[in-house]
Amino acid sequence: EILKHKNFHFVQCDFTRVSKIPIIEKIDIVLHLGGSVAGKNISKEEYRKSNILSTKLLLEFAIQNRVKKFLFASSVSVYGKQKGKITEKSDILGTSDYAISKISAEDILMNNRKIPITIFRIASVYGKQNRSFINKLINLTRKKIIPLPKSNAIEKNFIFIDDLIEFFLRELKKSRKSVEIFNIANSEKVNYNKLIEIISNKLSAGFLMKIPIGKF
Repeated sequence: EILKHKNFHFVQCDFTRVSKIPIIEKIDIVLHLGGSVAGKNISKEEYRKSNILSTKLLLEFAIQNRVKKFLFASSVSVYGKQKGKITEKSDILGTSDYAISKISAEDILMNNRKIPITIFRIASVYGKQNRSFINKLINLTRKKIIPLPKSNAIEKNFIFIDDLIEFFLRELKKSRKSVEIFNIANSEKVNYNKLIEIISNKLSAGFLMKIPIGKF
């Protein structure tokens, strides 16, 4: 466990409340995983503080400490709703408060010319112990409830948490000189109805109460 490693040092710090990060140890790499996630019932200003200002603060810290690399966890939400194949060169069309905060954070990092930056635009993450889109559906299915969106053509790309960690570990070992951007997702999209079918079969859920909803 990392918590028991002799070199592990935990520093608790709220990036929205400080002007300087209280770390004095020599830092080689910054792996920025903090911030507010999509779907939270928070204001645009709160997203600005937790996702944009925190990134600016960490970048300033990284530059001052001359780190070798800055790795940032962004989101495929920056692309917005687009049909067809999405690549790292696709247009940035995200309009939600969350997407805008990630776009702004990316801009801050990409406009820096002092340290190498790697940006991972990550799809919906799932795993046994996280608060993912899939896990929320699993919990609802266990309660015999299924949200029924207005459109049944919803599709999402996912990435398993262990695979995402593997990408992080590989990238930490690589040497970069400028800004690199990577989409991290399974290439196969999953239809919402198919996802519900898979979850229901795995749980042997039987009868489910379908509750019509609007946007999803």
